[in-house]
Parts: sequence; structure tokens; C-alpha cells
Amino acid sequence: MPLSRRVALSLLAMVLAFAASSCGRSHRIEWVSEANTYTLTRAGKLASSVDISDVSDTPAADAPALRQEYLISLRSHGEAAAALADHLTRDFPVDSASVPVRVERATVDGKPIWFVVEAWAEKNGTLTHRRMWLISRADFTVIGSSSYR
Repeated sequence: MPLSRRVALSLLAMVLAFAASSCGRSHRIEWVSEANTYTLTRAGKLASSVDISDVSDTPAADAPALRQEYLISLRSHGEAAAALADHLTRDFPVDSASVPVRVERATVDGKPIWFVVEAWAEKNGTLTHRRMWLISRADFTVIGSSSYR
């Protein structure tokens, strides 16, 4: 086989391998930039129905690494989102079996908050549950949380 053909086949194999490896998940957080207004009840209904299918097959042991990828995605949405990502990195357990999948700047019952929905797993499980965090936009204190199984 001529050298040029071997080089061409090698290049084609590399391109196909790269394309195949790129077909996986994008690890992009759902970012809602408009500030919606909710009651606590409505926020809970939304949180319990957020689509987590992109991460639901992730084992609990793999969740911390995936969490970091989603926090990197969150940081790409500007300074305020980056500050929230820093808070979620600093003040939540590093080895948490949870991944933030939706973040929204919102108002809940008149309070300006970060509305965060994460997928979480029980020990030895997969990310099949949801948790809602309501975090003060002023000082990042947790105002409320709820878990949904």
C-alpha cells in the first residue's frame, strides 16, 4: 500500500475517532437568564419535573466529576453565574453525588433567589432524584430546599 494511502487512512481513522468521542453529552447546564417569579408551591412543582434524563444514568460514584463539568458550564454564563458556581463549589460537599442541571435567577415569594435544581443519587444508585435549592442572591445563604424522589 502506498505511503500516501496509509497516511490518508490514518487521518480518516483519527477524524472518525474524534467524531465518535465528540458524540457524547455536552455537559451544559440549563441556564434560564430571565428572572421569573414563582410561589414556593409553583417552584417546587417545576423542580420536581425538571428533565434530568441527560444525567440519570450516571452512577453516584461518577457524580462529583460530572458536577464539576456542569459547574464549569455554569461559569460560562457571566459574573453572577460564576459567583454562584464558586459558592456551589466552596460551600457544598466536594464528593456530593449530585449535579446541578438547571439554574435560574428568580423571585420566589417575593425574595430574589438563585433557583437551583440538581439531580442526585442515593449511595450506589444513579442520578434519578431531584433537589431544589433556593439560594439568596444577596449573600448566598440557603433560603430553602426540597428533595423529590
